[in-house]
Amino acid sequence: MDNKLRRKSGVRFLPKVANAVFRVDDTIAFVAKSNTDASVNITMEKNEVKGGQDNALLGAIFSDTAVEVSFTSVEWKPEFLAANIGSPIKVGSFDFMAEDLKLKAVDNSGKIEITLPAVPTDKRIFIENNGGYMEVSAATTIIDVTAYGYQEGDCLNIIAMFPRKGKRIAIGTEQTPLVGELILTSPIFEGTKGKVGKSQYKFDAFQFNGNFTQNFSNDASFEMTGNAIASPSDSCDEGDLYGSYQEYLDDETEITNYSTILAVPSLIEITGTGDQVISVYGIKNALYDRALIEPGADLVFSIPSKDNGVATVAQTGTVTGVASGSTTVTVTYKERLIATVDVVVS
Repeated sequence: MDNKLRRKSGVRFLPKVANAVFRVDDTIAFVAKSNTDASVNITMEKNEVKGGQDNALLGAIFSDTAVEVSFTSVEWKPEFLAANIGSPIKVGSFDFMAEDLKLKAVDNSGKIEITLPAVPTDKRIFIENNGGYMEVSAATTIIDVTAYGYQEGDCLNIIAMFPRKGKRIAIGTEQTPLVGELILTSPIFEGTKGKVGKSQYKFDAFQFNGNFTQNFSNDASFEMTGNAIASPSDSCDEGDLYGSYQEYLDDETEITNYSTILAVPSLIEITGTGDQVISVYGIKNALYDRALIEPGADLVFSIPSKDNGVATVAQTGTVTGVASGSTTVTVTYKERLIATVDVVVS
């Protein structure tokens, strides 16, 4: 078997990873690079309609559609927590507990002292002593510990509260999770080709469910879950939308493999020397919406030469009236798919 043919027959698959981008008010709140499971769960309520002597199933009504999304990140960012609980991140100087501070005692002119990195917020420290902790006043950074029996060179374990520049997120009782745009992107692989494109779920209005769990372990991961919120579509025929799925392949020629084409309108009526434009759509099968085919080398518009006195057609699809009469525009796509449009000039 030809190697090129064998490669083309590869199976496409999506990995269980996805990069998540969460955007609020047109600014990116965070990007989560997931190395573990990411999932989109679409649920739909089924209501059966039955009737007749045998209570036969006459049809089914599907409603109450919902979309739940979850993704797990092994990378930690405080933005994850802020988005989940809806509390802003404050930046400034905050009190931090130093629970692992080790200081060596030195002899300063007969005094045994330790030097703190800063004056504690509450002007006190706790020194580990015989299995317990004793409280010592700390109004300055130099602490005299002579009275406590320490010698030069002793290593003291200190617990104290120090001001440090950092970030703070208030975990309150009245916040609500943020609503923003969520985009999940995953590569598409195929057989021996490797990555051949990308797939993407896009939810214009997504809200986290407010549940956030952090496990303090050396392989901690952070799972975030929420629901898509319906919002009006820009397209009249789509109604309210939770979001959309979209994908692209690096080899775009596979997308344009249409089974038929449709020329719109099918009848053009022109008064005088006016003109109209023909739009051409490609149709794959019942599961595909029609796709607009842009004018190009693959799309040819033609009018019988005997009718050039009635109308002309440009390769942009523009039909221009010349004189009263009728003719037909033939649209050919890739030399195999044909559609026609009747033209009447009055």
